[in-house]
Amino acid sequence: MWIRARLTIFTVALACLACPAGAAAAVSAGAPSVNYDPDYHSLNVYWEGTDGSLQEMAWSAASGWSQTWTVLGASSLGSAPATLYDPNYQSQAVYYEGPQGALHEVAWSPSGGWSGVYNIAPAGSLGSAPAAIYDPDYHSQGAYFAGTDGSLREMSWTAASGWSPVYTQAPAGSLGSAPTAVYDPDYQSQGVYYEGPQGALHEMSWSPSGGWTGPYNIAPTGSLGSAPSVNYDPDYHSQNVYWEGADGSLREMAWSAASGWSQIWVVLPAGSLGSAPATVYDPDYHSQNVYFAGRDGTVRGMSWTPSSGWSSPSILTTGTGAIAPSPPPTPTPTPTPTPAPTSQATGTGTVTIAPRHRKHHLAVRIVIKWHWDRHGGHTHLLWIKIGRAPRRTALSISCRGRGCPAHRLRLTAATIHRDHRTVHSSKIYRVGDSLLLSVTAPHWRAERARITIRNNRKPLVRLL
Repeated sequence: MWIRARLTIFTVALACLACPAGAAAAVSAGAPSVNYDPDYHSLNVYWEGTDGSLQEMAWSAASGWSQTWTVLGASSLGSAPATLYDPNYQSQAVYYEGPQGALHEVAWSPSGGWSGVYNIAPAGSLGSAPAAIYDPDYHSQGAYFAGTDGSLREMSWTAASGWSPVYTQAPAGSLGSAPTAVYDPDYQSQGVYYEGPQGALHEMSWSPSGGWTGPYNIAPTGSLGSAPSVNYDPDYHSQNVYWEGADGSLREMAWSAASGWSQIWVVLPAGSLGSAPATVYDPDYHSQNVYFAGRDGTVRGMSWTPSSGWSSPSILTTGTGAIAPSPPPTPTPTPTPTPAPTSQATGTGTVTIAPRHRKHHLAVRIVIKWHWDRHGGHTHLLWIKIGRAPRRTALSISCRGRGCPAHRLRLTAATIHRDHRTVHSSKIYRVGDSLLLSVTAPHWRAERARITIRNNRKPLVRLL
């Protein structure tokens, strides 16, 4: 029987010479998604709940924010959702990764309410949350996502043809995050943005006349700390890309034919975001709206208008932990460093990154333990430990950055089990290096995580 399940546990120990004392690894929560529905003049925000459910809130000028609705029950989602409005059917469609890596869809219309769950692509297809786009020229809905090998994949649907096969638009290893997509009516084009393997912002675009172009490098290595999100603003004929910086800030770049790409703007300061953002243009207010998870897991929103600039962030959900972490850090107590008569402070810290709740999946945990030196600039990989796993499990660690070792670390199943699933290492990394850890086994779904080494700050750790 062909089994697809999450691999269980792998533990990484680092000696971090670039982290402040007491730091804990920052982990992004699952991003929300938003659409604008012109029939109700409403903004509709969807997210994955902490129990794997699909949650929604809606806003209109007449009613304000609604209560939180549960659209799908616990354990339904295996990723953050993506949503779009389809004017042909006056419907809202929501796409997401199912618990076994399949692409699923549910749709809502005023006449029919919520549909059942449709299975669009089979188990094991998705390696990230999807992105959704509506193309009015072809009256089509499109879904983009990273494959399990880091390729860019696409499917599209029309009423006449139904769903297309899965197309590969960029090769394996291209994507370091979920993609985001936007339709630009000025060029009748679809633009796809994503984080490259080294934290750069990349773009590809498609038009009927030119086909696919790119990828283009929009922002340099190390710029992104999350997947990006993009909107099209018809007032400025601009594409506007938002993302979480490596320091938890909200960042933006904008492009127009007249001005090209802007500089990178910091919209919110470091430590503001706990997830990738989602953005949408609201024609009623000529506003760009951005939604994200706070560091406490609450859903938050803010907006920009030409007349008023940026509003302050508003908290939309009550309490904490409304949005599913991806996954949340759970720090264990750390010893207080003893002051020494030198310029270097040392100590230890441990953080456990808990998995999201996934039906029929084995648990996944990554535990990262490190020592630090306030004035150092290197990180020493001490050891790697893999927990309960199939006997044919293999591990690889690749690195992108100026300080990366010359050789990629590859561990076979024989080596892992011979050493009781603990492998010692002497690899040394520099600030800005990005490590991709991959655990694989035949007939099991691969598990991947990315660790970004940062200067005098906590490493950024994300499950992919």
